[in-house]
Amino acid sequence: FDELRQLYNDLYAQLEENGRLRAYTISRRYDLEKEQAINLQLTNEKQHAWILIGAVVVILLIVIIVFLLMMMHSRNRRLDAERKQMQAEAQSKVLNNALKQRRQLLKQNLLQRIEVTRSLCEARMNKKVNLPANVQTQLSTILFTDPEQWQRFRLEFDDAYDGLLTRIHNNYPQLTDSDIQYIALNIMQLKVSDICILLDVQPRTIWTRRLRMKMRIGDVNLDLDQWIKQMSSK
Repeated sequence: FDELRQLYNDLYAQLEENGRLRAYTISRRYDLEKEQAINLQLTNEKQHAWILIGAVVVILLIVIIVFLLMMMHSRNRRLDAERKQMQAEAQSKVLNNALKQRRQLLKQNLLQRIEVTRSLCEARMNKKVNLPANVQTQLSTILFTDPEQWQRFRLEFDDAYDGLLTRIHNNYPQLTDSDIQYIALNIMQLKVSDICILLDVQPRTIWTRRLRMKMRIGDVNLDLDQWIKQMSSK
């Protein structure tokens, strides 16, 4: 009986040892599989994180590139606008200088005409001097009483002042040629005495014309000089 019991105990101990070994093996395998699953999950999470980081970096790069392209486009547009503005200003400056020179030349010619006319008028009024017929004819052609002289001057004036007299006449068709003549000479800042010489009238006639101009414009209390200045500045 003792031998049987010893045999039984040995068998039981051996079975128990085999069970523990088997349980350890199963537990160890489970731990290894769990560790592998965790490592695989960490690897997947790292891959997802790197993919996300890469996508964010790519998006940021695209945004930066688009922003830089927009900045370059805006800068190019601004430079083009500035260049066009500079060209327009240069052209405008050249045009203004050309117009200014043309106006100065026109005024100089007009002043020379006034001096010649003044001299001829003084000689004509002097009873001791008899002017030749050709000089009398020249005097008549210098004055704006000659329609051909006036039309020639009007074309030159409109060319130098960008069609100003034509615009005034279109806006105020009730104004006469005499009114337009006074407006042109007033714009050129001539004295009343010089205007009288060119138009071959007396100063009181000029003031009468001014009053009639106000009536034709529709405002008797109008500051005519200021009105002419405003028209010439448009």
